[in-house]
Amino acid sequence: MKKKRINIIKVILVLVLLVGIITGMLILFNVQNTKKYYNEYILITKNSNIYDSKNNKIGTIYEGSYLELDKYNNSKYFKIQDSDYYINSKDIKKTKKRESKVKDYYVSLGENITLKDNTKLYFEEKESVKINKGNVYEVIYKDDNYYYIKALGNAYGVKIDDVEKVTPTKGVIKQYVSILNYEKYSDNIDSQFKYLKEDGYFGITIEDFSLWLDGKININNKGILLLSNDEKVLEKAKEYDLYIEKDYSDYSFNGNNASCKKGTKTSISFYKPENMNEEDLKKALNGEPVAYIDISTKYNHNLRSSEGNATSIPVLNYHFFYDSSLGEYCGEDICLDAIKFERELYWLKENNYKTLTIDEFIRWVYGEIELPNRSVLLTIDDGAMGTGFGNGNKLIPLLEKYDMHATLFLIAGWHQHKDYLSPNLDVESHTYDMHTGGYCDDEPRGSQLLCSSFEEIKNDLALSKYELGTNNAFCYPMYVYNDKVVSAVKEMGYKVAFTGGSYSATRNDDKYKIPRYPIYESTSLDQFIDMLD
Repeated sequence: MKKKRINIIKVILVLVLLVGIITGMLILFNVQNTKKYYNEYILITKNSNIYDSKNNKIGTIYEGSYLELDKYNNSKYFKIQDSDYYINSKDIKKTKKRESKVKDYYVSLGENITLKDNTKLYFEEKESVKINKGNVYEVIYKDDNYYYIKALGNAYGVKIDDVEKVTPTKGVIKQYVSILNYEKYSDNIDSQFKYLKEDGYFGITIEDFSLWLDGKININNKGILLLSNDEKVLEKAKEYDLYIEKDYSDYSFNGNNASCKKGTKTSISFYKPENMNEEDLKKALNGEPVAYIDISTKYNHNLRSSEGNATSIPVLNYHFFYDSSLGEYCGEDICLDAIKFERELYWLKENNYKTLTIDEFIRWVYGEIELPNRSVLLTIDDGAMGTGFGNGNKLIPLLEKYDMHATLFLIAGWHQHKDYLSPNLDVESHTYDMHTGGYCDDEPRGSQLLCSSFEEIKNDLALSKYELGTNNAFCYPMYVYNDKVVSAVKEMGYKVAFTGGSYSATRNDDKYKIPRYPIYESTSLDQFIDMLD
């Protein structure tokens, strides 16, 4: 009996083993059999059910429809890409990737749609899927007939009549596109393209841009429109795999260095990036305005050589600054729009001019040092509108932006020295309180200095020195002086003094009558450059 029981157990074990082997072989056969159907891109061979992860039918996909699959999962049900839904592995055949009119970098339009039950989804305007339940989807593109959604790893159109309701989504929708127009090749393009690529930026097509302008799509924050017809620029873009649009003649662009706002149809803004530093490039990519500096001239100039030492140095004289872009106005010709001043600084920077400190200029005048041939001394008189932190502050930020130096001749009794502190600005004397015009003994005096006593002048200069902490340089108010004034300036220890004259300074000039070129609102860039020749 015991032996018979053992034999039965053996038979059972053998049967279990056989069943296991057969089951394993069937599973292996099934895996091998289903694997041959797998492909990343497939077509549906007959109308088929779509299932959720719990094997519930959620819809139908029609014969001839295109799908993209998730990675192979050793099952007779293949997972549909970017979804939690499945398709039977036997209802498909392999195909090639298809391009959708809805691209991967299109993002939410700011709307959700709720579908009606048993709504059909369309791919390339053909019926492709039927969804049983009225699910909610985010809209990523729309035209006159369809809302387009991402579902089942694809982009499908939903007819407007099949939408139950439309609701806005939360979040900020991008309202601008940055357009970089590379009109010509420049040395910094390589570094700019490298930055764009490494930071994830990519070029969109002009068709995408048109759809965006019409409000039919939104574009990923890293999407920008790159324009160029320059062969060297196009070749460089290929190195970094950046798409640049060459055919944009149908659009009206203007290069005011600002982003393009959604809905704009004419005079579309773009940036000129060739001369941008990295800081300005980042501003452009963030849709911020970047000052456009136009240094084009009406005629060519024979600039002084960039080699050798200076035998003469132009000294330029400014007064007041305002910003017309902020609605500011100044009715005097000695005022200068900050836009024009920045253009002049930018021209100096581009042409490798050295803007001098007052100490460098004085040491050069006295023969103690040599300076580059392309050197210039920038001076500003008075300390009024736009020159300090208390009266508009246009001067110092621009000097610091371009890392240039200037000297301000301050009326020390009228303005506080602390309002002009900057490593890029020297502050010297323009009297303490003798910048008054009018008459002296019924004669035009031009300046109170001319009819003040020798001691009164010295006392005024002593107060100026006390307030400013320096007596390196002096500037005659209204460019006027006499022997008494010059003697007082010398006696008070000033090393140089400035007036007018409209010619460049040399070491042979009287050190207390150094000439300067006055800069006016009406001074053109060509005239400015002529002063530096």
